Amino acid sequence: MKLIIGWHNGGSRWRRNESRMTVLSFTVHPAFTRRRDSWRSVNAAITKHEPPGDAHGHEPARSETETFPCPTAPPTWTLYLLVAALGTAMFAIALSGYPNLMDNERRVGSYVLDAVQNGRWIVQHDVTGAVASKPPLLMWIAGLATLAFGEINRFALYLPSALATVGVALLLLAAGKRQFDWRSGLLGAVIYLLSAAGARQMVTARYDGLLALPVTLAALAAFRAWSLGRGWTWFWLAGAIGTLAKGPIALVLGAGGLLAHFWERRTGHETRLRGSHWPGVLLFLGICGGWFALAYMEAGSPVIQKMLGRELAAHATGTGRHETVLLGFYEPPWSFLKEFGPWSLVAVVAWWRVWNDPARASATRRFERFLFCWFFSGLVLFCVAAHQRGRLIFPLIPAAALLAGRELGRWVQLWSTKRLICATSGLGVLVLASLMLYHHVLLGRSRRVRTTLGMREVAAAVRECWGERFPLVHVDTPFALQFYLNTAWPLASFERAAQLLQQDYPAYVCVSDYDKLLAQLGPETPALREIARWPAQGPPVVRIVGNRPPGDKSSRIATLYGPLLVRLDRLELVKTKGHDLVVRRGDGAGEISVLNQSPFDQPVRIRVVSSASGRADAVLERVLAPAETWRLPLEDAGKG
Repeated sequence: MKLIIGWHNGGSRWRRNESRMTVLSFTVHPAFTRRRDSWRSVNAAITKHEPPGDAHGHEPARSETETFPCPTAPPTWTLYLLVAALGTAMFAIALSGYPNLMDNERRVGSYVLDAVQNGRWIVQHDVTGAVASKPPLLMWIAGLATLAFGEINRFALYLPSALATVGVALLLLAAGKRQFDWRSGLLGAVIYLLSAAGARQMVTARYDGLLALPVTLAALAAFRAWSLGRGWTWFWLAGAIGTLAKGPIALVLGAGGLLAHFWERRTGHETRLRGSHWPGVLLFLGICGGWFALAYMEAGSPVIQKMLGRELAAHATGTGRHETVLLGFYEPPWSFLKEFGPWSLVAVVAWWRVWNDPARASATRRFERFLFCWFFSGLVLFCVAAHQRGRLIFPLIPAAALLAGRELGRWVQLWSTKRLICATSGLGVLVLASLMLYHHVLLGRSRRVRTTLGMREVAAAVRECWGERFPLVHVDTPFALQFYLNTAWPLASFERAAQLLQQDYPAYVCVSDYDKLLAQLGPETPALREIARWPAQGPPVVRIVGNRPPGDKSSRIATLYGPLLVRLDRLELVKTKGHDLVVRRGDGAGEISVLNQSPFDQPVRIRVVSSASGRADAVLERVLAPAETWRLPLEDAGKG
């Protein structure tokens, strides 16, 4: 690259094409533009040329060469630290703001608590009893965080997506620095984080933000294997991780960039897809097939019907979902322009440049086309699919971010390193301030946020009145209440809740549609007492009602746990885990009875612990037939 500047000897102004001027030739060695050498301190050469002797016989001026150091990239660790710090600050701001647990948190939270409290780590169920709709990777990460804290919280729930978002940004920095230059990598990573999509992924309990990480890993591994002719195992491993996040769509999205192979061949460039896939395929089948086999053994045919039928096939074709293929074809492009704006417009310019003016360097051109195909192959796939949601394009945004970062790098190529870092940091501060305003001020006006805060108040009142793990029956209440109670009790039907309240045992029910519960109770409605409600004024979102005033925890009480009706007399239900009921003895003799209200056989295991030692004094098991009752009297612990 050469920049020629003319300097007029007779003055201090820049002019062109003067008869007597000094010509400065600014020459940058090609090695300076290579990705690896761009980190080195490269000296550029300035050569001063004088025009040859004129007609008067003057001697030609001699050439002089001077060198000066070009601005170098900052240390690698500072770039990674900057990106990681931005992501961490975004997560902290979102997490410390107003909570909103009225979206997909009800599903993911149910799955996490089902795994942690009931031991179902292979396949989970929500509070309605339905099997999980997605593979368990997100739940595994959130579940481990929940175990570390001892109870579920928003940090554990949002950690998987936030970690994946920061991980993708760091991958973009590394890939951009390697394939383009450090400016492109830094800008691509930063605009990915600071976009609306990046901000949403920081505080969401959905799978698309998590899916973006294995898709990015698979895509970069595929490009590396295509370039080297080996190493496909890493692609299949990343695809397996993505499949455990949201299904085999991860493998398809990660491989979309390989369409650039045919683009290269069509434009007359030599390229081949070489290397063996068998080790990677076997690894993929071993990981994903092994998990699916275990899930089928544990939950049976509902796993196939839910994950492969209602989720995978129905989302693609719209069968049974009142959705049609191609009906919402405009939704993915519009979502991209909106969620990645304003950088989506820069990405459009970058795509035009890739199509009309590709890079001359072979490796750079191939990577540009790979990113182009990665994005548009996935975009076409989502446009054709019947199921349309704006967040589905999140795994495609990294490809657009890298190309947009490269385009921005061209625009600021004359900036000094200090100026670029300051501008990037300033943009980060501006976005962080906006997020602070949104999460800590504006979001407080949301109805969903107010409901979430109300459920937190009700949970605090329940804990204060009855303590931890009180066997409260939930009918149709928002999951946010159980979230703050750290429980995942299966929801009971209105009919079973009404029957429970009509019995002589004390029972307490939490309900939203109170009129529907009264309709199930009929004309002989027992005297119900309202224990708590929210809000205190106006139509309540939830009520807690009982057929007795709240008594001591060790007195008689009845509750519903899944298909079982459990009655306790001078015993405390301290824990439930799958089919296990853990009860603690009181001061005197007590009794527990379990009635199977389902049309199927139900295994039941009762563990009895003493209040003194806390260890299990007895473990009894039994399989209850439909409508069968198991009564178990327990003697005084002192006599045992």
